[in-house]
Amino acid sequence: MQWQNLISGCFISWLAMSHQIETYRILAIFPTPSISHQVVFRPVMQELATRGHHITLLTPNPFEATENITIIDLNHLYEDWKKIDFAETADLNPFAMIELLLTVMRGMMTKILEIDEVKPILHGNVEKFDVVISEFLGYTPMYAFAHLYNVPLIGMTSLDMSPSEHASIGNLVHPILHPHLIFPFYGDLNFFERVASVYMSWIMDNIFTPMFGRKLDQVIFKYFGDSYPNSYELTRSVSLAIVNAHPALGFTRPIVPTTIQVGLLHIQPPKPLPSDIDSYMSKSKHGVIYFSLGSNVKSSCLKKNHFDTFLGVFKELEYDIIWKFENETMQNKPNNVMIRKWLPQQDLLAHPNLKLFITHGGQQSMEEAIDRGIPLLCIPFFGDQETNSKKIEHLGIGRRLLLADLNPINFKALVHEVINHAKYKQKIIELRDVVKDSPLSPKDMAAWWIEYTIRHNGTRHLRYPGLGFPNWKYYFVDVIIFTITILSIFCVLIFISIRKLLKYCKFIKKDEKKIKVK
Repeated sequence: MQWQNLISGCFISWLAMSHQIETYRILAIFPTPSISHQVVFRPVMQELATRGHHITLLTPNPFEATENITIIDLNHLYEDWKKIDFAETADLNPFAMIELLLTVMRGMMTKILEIDEVKPILHGNVEKFDVVISEFLGYTPMYAFAHLYNVPLIGMTSLDMSPSEHASIGNLVHPILHPHLIFPFYGDLNFFERVASVYMSWIMDNIFTPMFGRKLDQVIFKYFGDSYPNSYELTRSVSLAIVNAHPALGFTRPIVPTTIQVGLLHIQPPKPLPSDIDSYMSKSKHGVIYFSLGSNVKSSCLKKNHFDTFLGVFKELEYDIIWKFENETMQNKPNNVMIRKWLPQQDLLAHPNLKLFITHGGQQSMEEAIDRGIPLLCIPFFGDQETNSKKIEHLGIGRRLLLADLNPINFKALVHEVINHAKYKQKIIELRDVVKDSPLSPKDMAAWWIEYTIRHNGTRHLRYPGLGFPNWKYYFVDVIIFTITILSIFCVLIFISIRKLLKYCKFIKKDEKKIKVK
């Protein structure tokens, strides 16, 4: 293993020495005020800074910057994000959820462009950038900065791209093979799921996406000018998409060369746990269960019946529980439950006495569990979480439990099943080995492709030639019409010929009769 790491390190160093002749100025914009999104982008920005590039970073989660990173704080965007009660969103249909999120996002875009530190960038009163990297999640006013500075646009995601983003770069989009990530469909869809996915995708593509695009166009034209491309055109101008979606985790589809699938971008080597948590886990007689609903869903805000179910079952279990809980105290907390407002999740998942991770099904939590080899019990709430929960079952690395089916009997049975059946542990370790079998780390791969895009001033030479192809050409409509026309003419000619032939035969027959009579 040591010699493999040495070879990998030498290879990366050789790449850096071979290609990095100059350093670049990068404008990076990651607006989503959720730490689960931001932790994916941060390692790539830090890696680029380590390579000598100068980064102006807009983020709602500022960190201690190096000399090559200038941070513009967007923390005030959390005020908008907190208006969404994510514990209640499980009751919303996908379209209502999208409308809620997109409305908040539009307000966030306006706030960003009004920040004093952003105005010099908006007015072009700073040194020229070499590339713009933006979170590729519908934040189209941020894409306009690439047009302003006439530089390549690179999109980055903390999860898989939506169908509209996939289509914008030329990847295969299919409502049955690849349903929208927020639709509750995955795998081999039954007839009714196929019908629902097709109809819902049509509504999304032809009503919601254009409608929201027009609202964002108003922001673009207000702050950048009426002559700027609209949201649709800016989305299609992306040179490269770096997608945090490893194919082995269920994100397999035909993709074009300008889509770079990496996955596990935010994973770090485990560090020692705080002494109190390490002692609690090490002393546990039967092992520990970790329960966290992520950074958006607050378990302290759960509905009473859900909260009571969790609390009651935990009290009956022989295992010790570590619960990420947002309040200082918990009423009627069982003796086998430890609560903390924040926990070093990656480090905790690496503890050898951890038996199970009960999660909401966020992609980053799923990736961390895979990297640490911990089986999962997924209870999804919103967004891509239900799809992820189905992937977890499909991959054989855990089980899923919908909130609608949550009761003490089901919950307790699934906890025991995942812990006591070795197949889940075995499957997740096998998957971990597959995902980690790569010549480059995810952040090194992402950094290399960013430098590649800057060096060549975009990726026009890799651009899919079918991108922007009109549907009537893509689906051979003109060829089909031409073929039908020719066949129709041929059939008409045959019909006329047969009709005339029959008439002629009839005439000959009549003529023969006349001759016989005479």
